[in-house]
Amino acid sequence: MTNIVAAASEFQQDLTRERTADMRAALKRQGKRVAGRVPFGYQSDPETKQLVVHRSQAMVVREFFARAARGVRPSVLAKFANEKNWLDQNGEAGTWTPRRIVKLLKNATYTGQVRSPDGWLPGEHKAIANSDLFDAVQAHLSSRNTRKAKTKERKPAKNPYRVNLLGRLFCGQCNRPMTLKASDFDQIVQTLMQQEDNGFN
Repeated sequence: MTNIVAAASEFQQDLTRERTADMRAALKRQGKRVAGRVPFGYQSDPETKQLVVHRSQAMVVREFFARAARGVRPSVLAKFANEKNWLDQNGEAGTWTPRRIVKLLKNATYTGQVRSPDGWLPGEHKAIANSDLFDAVQAHLSSRNTRKAKTKERKPAKNPYRVNLLGRLFCGQCNRPMTLKASDFDQIVQTLMQQEDNGFN
């Protein structure tokens, strides 16, 4: 009997979770916000729980997007915001970081959309950044990532002399492998290169 009651209780809990998930998904498809963290620049309406624009924070968000669309790097934006003592969502100054600003700039919520199981859909809240501005910022962020990737690919290989010396230098007295500082390696490499130029093997 106890097992039957436990099984029935578990079934009811699973059913409730499924119904709740379905209801949340349906609300999102209607453009409604369903719980979650309120993005900087918005606040939650105490009655409807939907997003409404936070006037002072929205001004900061617009400034971030406007400058980013002109090609200003997130690191520069973070430094600028901290120098201006712009407050974050917790009312604290000096907390802006490049990573935090990149995350903000990539959030399509600011275009008036909500994330749903079907992707981003038009929401009921007002946009802080229009779609053209948002797309321009994404283009800058994407091109910057591409340049970083290409720079990484072009990174010169390590000095072959330095690599070949690793594990091959031994103490003349105890015959143990020698551990050298970078400056020692550089001096040895320079000597080897000079010998090579002079025709010594």
